[in-house]
Amino acid sequence: MEERFEEILSHYDIDIHSMSRIRSGFLLETDENLYLLKKAEGSDRRLGYEEQVADFLMMCGYPRTDRPVRNKEELLVTEDTMGERYLLKEWYRGEECSARDREALLAAAGNLARLHRFLEKTTLLEPPVCNEAFHLAETMEKRTRELKRVYSYIRSKKQKNEFEINILNSFPAFFEQAQNTLEQMNKFPLEKLLEEVQKNVTLVHGSYSYHNLLFTSRGIATLNFDKGGIGLQIMDLYYFMRKVMEKNEWKQAMGERMLREYNKQKTLSEIQWELLGILLSYPEKYWKILNHYYNNKKSWIAIKDVEKLEAVRELENEKKMFLKDVFSLSF
Repeated sequence: MEERFEEILSHYDIDIHSMSRIRSGFLLETDENLYLLKKAEGSDRRLGYEEQVADFLMMCGYPRTDRPVRNKEELLVTEDTMGERYLLKEWYRGEECSARDREALLAAAGNLARLHRFLEKTTLLEPPVCNEAFHLAETMEKRTRELKRVYSYIRSKKQKNEFEINILNSFPAFFEQAQNTLEQMNKFPLEKLLEEVQKNVTLVHGSYSYHNLLFTSRGIATLNFDKGGIGLQIMDLYYFMRKVMEKNEWKQAMGERMLREYNKQKTLSEIQWELLGILLSYPEKYWKILNHYYNNKKSWIAIKDVEKLEAVRELENEKKMFLKDVFSLSF
């Protein structure tokens, strides 16, 4: 073990048997438990929130989270001699949820609903606020303007490559979809939902994805609550569903099964259902591709971006059919 880690771990009352590097930090093994040692990126207030959420969920009967561990001085962060901040978290042995494993994804949808049920009404004091939920229309409007900016930029170019020509050809349909979704978002009674979540101190995970789930022998461990706080829980479901549906080619049966699994644990209200449909209908992936192109070296186009654009265009009909049949949205 490196000397700097020996120094850090001397502040904790644990006996480490082995240490190995993993993607998110250093995995530490004791006789009974696993821990993750990583650089502390959040503020002390944010880390304190993560501890509060883990403790609250434990009391609710939702035990497997990456709870921060306090050191011997009862601090969440330990500094080395160079001033680097480190955080120790409870960890688990298991497999990361696969974006292609349908049964695992269905279990993940049910796990999210169970998490949301416990976090719907909480007693946490002054948790952070997820500002994204409070500015949905503004964000959509900004991204729609950015789409138009990219289109105008490409049109003004004298020489255009194949990727840029594909953008010009696909732009009208996707831009119309973005405008229609923005119009629906502006009409949606978002204030009613926001008032409820603030009154009930409703919390969200903030970045619920298959990357943040470990399938252990005892059940699913839900990790990385560092983006969480007061917010709209439907945003968690939207983020998770969009990523999964993109990976699974917008297959309607998959989407319907995920929604059924979620509803078994926590029934979506009519207004939540409507908002989920609106969020999913925005051409988020198309915007990401164009935004990445515009903000990077435009003279050199990555093959990956070309493939992503082609995939988005090819799957657009499947996505529209899914939204039409499941959410009764027409285009």
